[in-house]
Amino acid sequence: MVYRTKFYPRRGILITMIKSYLNNIEYFLPPIKENNASYLRSLGKDDKSIKKILGKIGIAKRHVSDSKTFSNDLAYKSAIKIFKKFDKRKINYMINCTQSPEYLIPTNACILQDRLNLKKNIGALDINLGCSGYIYLLSLAKGLISTKISDNVLLLTSDTYSKVIKDSDLSTKLIFSDASSSTIISNKKTKSSFEILNFEFGTDGSGYKDFICEDSGSRKLQNISNSKPNIKMNGSKIYEFTLNVIPKFLNNFLKRNRTSKDKFKYFFFHQASQLVLDSLQKKIGIDKEKMVVNLNETGNTVSSSIPIILKEKLNKIKKGDHILLCGFGVGLSWGACVLKKT
Repeated sequence: MVYRTKFYPRRGILITMIKSYLNNIEYFLPPIKENNASYLRSLGKDDKSIKKILGKIGIAKRHVSDSKTFSNDLAYKSAIKIFKKFDKRKINYMINCTQSPEYLIPTNACILQDRLNLKKNIGALDINLGCSGYIYLLSLAKGLISTKISDNVLLLTSDTYSKVIKDSDLSTKLIFSDASSSTIISNKKTKSSFEILNFEFGTDGSGYKDFICEDSGSRKLQNISNSKPNIKMNGSKIYEFTLNVIPKFLNNFLKRNRTSKDKFKYFFFHQASQLVLDSLQKKIGIDKEKMVVNLNETGNTVSSSIPIILKEKLNKIKKGDHILLCGFGVGLSWGACVLKKT
């Protein structure tokens, strides 16, 4: 167990907190792949149009779940992978991030506790967030560790957006993939640990209708019909929000932490689309080789996108390197944090 001490001169307070470490990451993608080019051809699109669309979104293939596979099934698969490296008996808290719960009541987390055969004397809860969800999970885990509530926290992300997307809505159909991830946050570091450092968050609920699944939840239960709920995304509004808010947010985050873009080895942004990532890279002024992109064969996996690209890049990050993670989207919600390779 390692401690971090911080002095607040204005208050004359010296605070000692237990350090938190990200020690393991795994993810799972359902085996069924859908080819965007093939789908567009089935709609009568010509090769020129297909090339333009795919160049804009940067996604060739997406992973989708079959009719009998749901978010908990995906979360279970990634958790089983991480338990090959970490003793699940040491877990004393679990947080699951999903916007595709199997039921309104109870939570996915409670069901997963039993299915994963975890101890009964643990905390287990869900949070409902999308593209910023992983950043929020890390902050909650750090809080649990630093206050000695937990020694080892299991973080899960799992979504099956494919079940709430209309085939005719190309703004969502061609982008989103189903996926899950699992992460272990602990108070003890290993040879491959990242220390979890500073956070910053933002929320603007006035934009909630720009990315919404209206025909769901208790507000719509009185109007139950045989039609399935569908996601509605105002792509231009979400793009406008991202380009107007995230660059300023990150620049202010860096200033408050008395650091600069040059300090970071890599930037791990939520994998929204190629257009969004390219636009952010140019507007913020990030070197292209520092911008991690992994969309082509994976798609936009919502809350799983950051842990997936982080897992894929682990071998390229060396001791002492700082990396920045940033999620943004549905809510509207956004957040960022800094990790340091120990």
